[in-house]
Amino acid sequence: MRQGRGGSSWHAEETFRGLLQISLEGLRFSVLVNGSAAVALLAFLGKDNRAQIALNSVQWSIGFFIAGIALGGIAYVTAYITQLRLYGESALGESQSGFWRHNTFIYTTIGLVLASVLAFAIGAFVGATALQPLPPNHSSKPTLRGAA
Repeated sequence: MRQGRGGSSWHAEETFRGLLQISLEGLRFSVLVNGSAAVALLAFLGKDNRAQIALNSVQWSIGFFIAGIALGGIAYVTAYITQLRLYGESALGESQSGFWRHNTFIYTTIGLVLASVLAFAIGAFVGATALQPLPPNHSSKPTLRGAA
């Protein structure tokens, strides 16, 4: 195996780079999927369609999508802190004990990204249940149910 900078192997460095890229894509996915779903749902509400829409369910759905965006944003911050702590531990020789060690922030970031994806799944399910087909003899205007 080829040796890289500082005596570490080339394979270990490339694996680390790959892990960083995969992590970054997971963070992007969690924010993008929730934001896109919220915009799509709002666009659907503004379109003339042939469905009854339970407004209360739509509000919950949008709320879950917004929560997913917020969780993804917080995950970006904890991912940054993870990298900052890794740098401090490896380059500066800082202690790896206590709350501020990088493992704390790695697990926090993973949990936040998973929670963001879960918020998308719940929001999508709630949004899908908000749509109900109209009876065959109903007008073509959409109906908002539960708007009070």
